Amino acid sequence: MEGKLQNHMISTVILYKNERKSLERCLKSLEWCSDVVIVQDAQNAQSDLPELRPGISVVRRLLQDNFSAQRMFGMQQAKNDWVLFIDADEELSPELCKVLDALVPDIKLAGYAIPRIDIFWGQKLLCGEVESAAKQGIVRLVHKQKGVWEGVVHERFKPNGAIGRLHQVIFHYPHQNISEFMKDVNYYSSLRAKEVANRPVWQLFAELLLYPPSKFFYTYFVRLGFLDGAAGFVYSFMMSFHSFLVRAKALTKTW
Repeated sequence: MEGKLQNHMISTVILYKNERKSLERCLKSLEWCSDVVIVQDAQNAQSDLPELRPGISVVRRLLQDNFSAQRMFGMQQAKNDWVLFIDADEELSPELCKVLDALVPDIKLAGYAIPRIDIFWGQKLLCGEVESAAKQGIVRLVHKQKGVWEGVVHERFKPNGAIGRLHQVIFHYPHQNISEFMKDVNYYSSLRAKEVANRPVWQLFAELLLYPPSKFFYTYFVRLGFLDGAAGFVYSFMMSFHSFLVRAKALTKTW
């Protein structure tokens, strides 16, 4: 986009911890946006940030393992009513950049869903665990007066109104190796365990036995994760293992 900065109706909020290389890639896909807010976890405030162009600001706030609160805070810092949320390990496709650069959001809508395609081990994942995000999209462009973010982890925007849809995609680059994947699974399962820990013990135990294998069967076979090859198998297995850890940690209160 060569820094045109034409769209003054949409702000962008990025949640950031310490992923400098990913952030550089992310920011390159936001040259069309005149107001970019980086919300940096204050616990990682000493981490090195890349050189930032005019129009990009950095605010610091302690994450406290609550991603919805962090998104709500970032939304309040945005100058415009319409806010695009993108994570540091994501980037907008060139086609999406062009659309957003010229977009005049429909004031009747509370937000827009945008397809997100995961790039895992160098290949696109289109089936299994991530099929819904790739085909149906997730709500990422929102009107800040028409909804709230909910959920400590795996947070979602709860709109007060209709949701539109854009067809161009966001690319997501998660857990690029097994070590990183394991670290993320351990971290996010602990957050989720705190959310479900108040369920009855019998329910957690039943879920521990039944949910992880059922989830793997569903994502790998029913949702056709096997079509994504070895990457699809690893992704389905690791996300099922995540579900196991959530219940195990909730039962033992060891998060």
